[in-house]
Amino acid sequence: MNVNKLGQVDPEELKSSIDSDTILVSVMMANNETGCLLPIKEIGAILSEQKVLFHVDAVQAFGKIDISVQDLKVDLLTLSAHKIYGPKGIAALYIGNDVSVERILHGGAQERNRRPGTENITGIIGFFEAVTQMNEKKDEHNRIFNLRNYFEHELKQRIPDILINGVEGPRLYSHSNIYFPFIPGDAMLMNLDIQGIAVSVGSACSSGSQRPSHVLTAMGFEPERINRSVRFSFGRFTSREETEQALDRISEIYQSRLKGIKYV
Repeated sequence: MNVNKLGQVDPEELKSSIDSDTILVSVMMANNETGCLLPIKEIGAILSEQKVLFHVDAVQAFGKIDISVQDLKVDLLTLSAHKIYGPKGIAALYIGNDVSVERILHGGAQERNRRPGTENITGIIGFFEAVTQMNEKKDEHNRIFNLRNYFEHELKQRIPDILINGVEGPRLYSHSNIYFPFIPGDAMLMNLDIQGIAVSVGSACSSGSQRPSHVLTAMGFEPERINRSVRFSFGRFTSREETEQALDRISEIYQSRLKGIKYV
């Protein structure tokens, strides 16, 4: 499926692509590079009407926005602990009551014959604790939202040429994907890394790849914009002081690069 410059799938285009062979549609709720939110509720309504199973990858959205599988008409939902400050290596799959999943590994009845193997008890406990703390810290959402918006506003004041990818549509409050004219994204990344500021030029799962962001490519941006975009993330442990430091360092790096540019 194609996406637009907001990183969204057109529900009507998706509907027109469904045929008699379509048994499952899988969509991510929020993109991990841009934070762009997809129209899950609209898609769920279409697939429910068409009697097509709906799987949602809610890993990035989990803990940031309210999720109701009933309201969204979701049949299967994927979650992961590490996105809510839990341990890595433990995840969860919601399976609706009317959904039958055929196992690909056999043996063991401890997980209702869905998979064999001993449960990761420490991971499960860590996941449970992370969810508990997540529910207790919902007041953090507004703080992070305001911090992200402050960062974007201040950066725009200092570097008017920047563009925020996907800003016109609904986004998670924790993400900011920014295009910096005149400086490659990997140069910005390395300079910030030297100063102890962690950013990325794509998703964490694509680190080490030399290919341009497939997300920004799918959104229709030109190669120059794709290669000069950087992802910033804000979370529970991001402070105002750290944000101010990042703004200062980004401005210094950008201005130092501009000094070597000859304007026509």
